[in-house]
Amino acid sequence: MGDGMVRVDEELEVVVYATTSWGVKVATRDGVEGFIDNLKIPSWLARGEVPGSGTSLLVVVLDDARKPFRGSLLDEDIELARNARRQT
Repeated sequence: MGDGMVRVDEELEVVVYATTSWGVKVATRDGVEGFIDNLKIPSWLARGEVPGSGTSLLVVVLDDARKPFRGSLLDEDIELARNARRQT
């Protein structure tokens, strides 16, 4: 996968390319890799399910200093990011 720049609070369209017992690995169309921990996946919190490979998602970047970046699918994290972007 490629190496690109993402920013904290940025929303990205990603596709799941692998699952692990602790979360899912995702990549943007440009090949930037990310990881979403199970605790940041609503379906895992509700039913113990994670999105499968090939699933498209809208993710918010929580940590851009780590490689791969860390993201979240939680509505509250997305809303916090949108509020932060409005203030800048």
